[in-house]
Amino acid sequence: FPGKGLALIPDDDDEELVMKAKANRAARIKEDRQVDKEFLNKQGIVTGQQNTDLVPVQKAIAELAKSGSQLEAGNLSEVASTIGGSWLSDFKSAAMNLSTSDAAKASVTDVLSSIESLQNSAKQNKMPEAKRSFVSMVNSLQAWTSEAGVADKLRGL
Repeated sequence: FPGKGLALIPDDDDEELVMKAKANRAARIKEDRQVDKEFLNKQGIVTGQQNTDLVPVQKAIAELAKSGSQLEAGNLSEVASTIGGSWLSDFKSAAMNLSTSDAAKASVTDVLSSIESLQNSAKQNKMPEAKRSFVSMVNSLQAWTSEAGVADKLRGL
């Protein structure tokens, strides 16, 4: 038994090791939740949280349809006020929650920038740009709903 005697330190006493284990566990849990969400989406199963998040998205679709009608009538001031409504922040939050994949997150960013572009064009009273922005917004919204797996759960697309 010659040589140094090494003391055994229980894992509980090694704070660095405990913190590393907690961080790894949190990362695994987050990854598992992501996998679960994607699986449920692919199976067409709607969770309670997803139902809650779909309500602001459905309201946003209604508001955007309303702005489309206003745009068609040539009323850009009403388009600007409709797009600038309180529904937009709820939509942003819900859309980010529903975007589980990287592709969906990129698509929702496109939707939000298209909405902003539409709002700016309407405020500046630029009809051709507003129409282009509206078409771009509709296309990006349809792409996002497909990427997020919620297209079949929404009406008015």
